[in-house]
Amino acid sequence: MGKTELVASLDGPAEDSAAAAWDLEVCRRIDEIEAGRTRLLDVSEVLVRAIALAHHSQKPGYWRAR
Repeated sequence: MGKTELVASLDGPAEDSAAAAWDLEVCRRIDEIEAGRTRLLDVSEVLVRAIALAHHSQKPGYWRAR
């Protein structure tokens, strides 16, 4: 058994209900994009936001209960 098969076997068989739910979610997201109700972000903007969030979350007290 190769690495690919081994990793795939850890996941187990896909459940039909989960696959159907993801199909609906993908269709919903495509509809949102095509209707202009969702703004797509460029990868560079996503990375800038992720890095800023990571730096912000490292401030003392950030993870305390609010």
